[in-house]
Amino acid sequence: QTAWFGTSGRLYLSDLVMYDRVTGTFWSQLEAAPSVGPLVVRAGLLERVPVEMALYGGWKALHPDTVVLDRPRRGDALGNAPADPETAGGFPRNYDVDPYARYRLTQPARGQRTQFGIPINDDRLQAKDSVVGIEAGGVVKAYALDALAEAGALNDVVGGVPVLAVVGPAGGVRFFERALDGQTLTFFPDGDALRDELGRAWSARGAGLDGGVEGRQLREIVGQVAFWFAWITFNPDTELYPEYAPPPFV
Repeated sequence: QTAWFGTSGRLYLSDLVMYDRVTGTFWSQLEAAPSVGPLVVRAGLLERVPVEMALYGGWKALHPDTVVLDRPRRGDALGNAPADPETAGGFPRNYDVDPYARYRLTQPARGQRTQFGIPINDDRLQAKDSVVGIEAGGVVKAYALDALAEAGALNDVVGGVPVLAVVGPAGGVRFFERALDGQTLTFFPDGDALRDELGRAWSARGAGLDGGVEGRQLREIVGQVAFWFAWITFNPDTELYPEYAPPPFV
């Protein structure tokens, strides 16, 4: 059955709580699981799909026919609220202003709490640094987005699984198992693409381009973008790239 979700306005461990419009069950965003309501014992985890966070200009250049979610206008039907022609008009808010800009800039130090009360007990990164986390071989690991941007392509091993992290030409990050036909490959950046140690070209989406791998596809590992404090709250035993600790909070 297809479910339609809305934002409940509630938080769980400072993470957004969704609800499905069919049963009213609350769902944890980071866990992708039902937490309160009739589906807790009946439904499993939501299937995650790959999502890239990228600058629109770079994305548009790569995908000129892309479809963009329109901004809602006053009077539009939203959620459970029907359309109201009498209030139709402009936009209900100024979309040129980021309402969360100040929130992202405030960085609670170790021993302090976030705005919504979550304690900060791990200062390997600053609390609101952006990371993308994965699970492989039963191990979870987070990658600082700034560090990945510098690397371009990163060969790693997580839970015994050989992993490739790739920053695409639009700035989005994707992860793959860097194994093909039982052989572990090592990849290197090559412009907007990649090359393995045998000189074969691959796209930033893990697709083989030449050298006999045309039509082959590396198995993707779905990553999840989050603030550092949120990731460690749900994954306290996480590994981290880079492994070194940053300077103390100031």
